[in-house]
Amino acid sequence: MASVTVNLPEDGARIVNGRSMPDVNCQHMVALALIDGSVTFESTHAYERMSDPELLAVKERVSLVPSAALMDRDAPRSAKVEVVLNDGRTVEHFTPPPHAYGTRQNPMDTENVNKKARDLLEPVLGSTRTEEIIRRVNELEKVADVNELMPSLDLTPEEMASVRYGQ
Repeated sequence: MASVTVNLPEDGARIVNGRSMPDVNCQHMVALALIDGSVTFESTHAYERMSDPELLAVKERVSLVPSAALMDRDAPRSAKVEVVLNDGRTVEHFTPPPHAYGTRQNPMDTENVNKKARDLLEPVLGSTRTEEIIRRVNELEKVADVNELMPSLDLTPEEMASVRYGQ
């Protein structure tokens, strides 16, 4: 890949352009996705990766362009990504209005919500507890008394901090 250009609405671009927090830095997130093949909660919160030479080299080829044309109050999360390949070809992807996947207006399906929950919870709680929580949440309609949920959700302060802050 020769270069990546990410076009975002002007207001959003100001928020994510070159930030010191890895999970709010667009260029860092794109470089992570290219190197790792995906991004996870854990990888996007790993401050030590912000100084990784391989990641920094890829990040140098990622540009963020604020775009007035993408400003849409009803669909604030549209984006256009252009990738120039090493052979000169260009590939593009546009996430159009009305709404990006995972927003209230275009929610994730249950399978992807469960995958996201696994990514967040499993490193802290282990697979058994994580699967129990996912199962119970997916079956909330069958719960007669909310107190039935408490054993699955009883986290130590350390576990709670780890889940909340990805540590």
